[in-house]
Amino acid sequence: METFECVGEFYDLTNIPHLQQMTNILFINHTTHTHGAETVMLQIIERVFNESERHRVHVLEPKEDNESLFKKELDKLSIGKYLSLPYKNLGGSFFRSLIVVFFNMYTTLKLINYVKRNKIDMIYSNTSIAVVGIITAILTQKPHVWHFHEPIEPTHGWYDSLVFFYKILLPYKKNITIFVSETQKKQWKNKLKLPFDKSKTIYNPIKEIDLLNRKSFEPNIFFGYMGSWEIRKNILFLLKCFACLLPQYPDIKLILAKNTGNNEKQIIEYIKTLNLSDHIIMKQYDDASEFYADIDLLVLPSLSETWGMVVLEAMSVKKPAIITNNTGIRELFEDGKDCLFINPLDENTLLEAMKKMIDAGFREKIAGNGYNKLNSYDFNNKFVSEFNNIWACI
Repeated sequence: METFECVGEFYDLTNIPHLQQMTNILFINHTTHTHGAETVMLQIIERVFNESERHRVHVLEPKEDNESLFKKELDKLSIGKYLSLPYKNLGGSFFRSLIVVFFNMYTTLKLINYVKRNKIDMIYSNTSIAVVGIITAILTQKPHVWHFHEPIEPTHGWYDSLVFFYKILLPYKKNITIFVSETQKKQWKNKLKLPFDKSKTIYNPIKEIDLLNRKSFEPNIFFGYMGSWEIRKNILFLLKCFACLLPQYPDIKLILAKNTGNNEKQIIEYIKTLNLSDHIIMKQYDDASEFYADIDLLVLPSLSETWGMVVLEAMSVKKPAIITNNTGIRELFEDGKDCLFINPLDENTLLEAMKKMIDAGFREKIAGNGYNKLNSYDFNNKFVSEFNNIWACI
């Protein structure tokens, strides 16, 4: 992993005198849920800031009617201050995003006052669609870290209408953009035609999984999927291929970990259409360790993944994985040795990969290789050191 270099006037610590004593950092979340991006931000707060006496943490999340799952996780940490204000994220279309910017004006004004009153030194925004943070940073001339988690191609077509906003906001001289893979960074550079000179690729850390030594179901071969139920996750493709395997392997099962998403109704209807109800288990998992204990292998057939946290979690507990080839993980792991990569638009590649994984000896070999390769990268310690290096440069 490359070393981040501090260059230019912005990175001179003498420009921010009290950074050397106490750093007040305002974290801005984009949702009240706890998906991959939120899990990463929680780990940043816990690993990088709460363990240091130099930092004081402030966290803002959008005000919503539903109970905040993110706040529940946040309560487990000892943070400085927690805020909840009304604001929206970019997305959908240019005109919707323009309305979002105006809608966020109230919260932006509140944040400007908060930043000044609490002597905030830096603002961190989680995900590319959260813009209230960088707008506040620009208006207060504070350093800003923008952590991008989303892919921009090939399935996020609505990002085309948002290019205008990013070309205005991203060139802010006190902004550093964080990408989760080189693959993702290349996508954004190609789309926006921006150099991203002040950017850094930092591979996400892996949540520690305490694997249970049991399975909840009878000892068949269980394929597993965990992730949001969105169209880009390509779950219908997985179901179709699974149905094709059943005549030859009638004892196989597929577990779909229940999650949020805009494609749930279509998924349930498709399961009925393919007569898969007796072979599909849709289950809500409160603890990921229960999911990994139940499955024999993981399948992530997404049309596009910037990273693929669930894959690394599976590898960390010696569960083999079948993964889309449109992923940043491809930068680090070898097809046919550490895992199996598939073309998410080609049924034959997924069918062949699933057939190979039915063999227990092959699964064990792939799982062992993936586990050893994963440990060699030491993602968690490098993640902490990389972020500490960035704060030292600001």
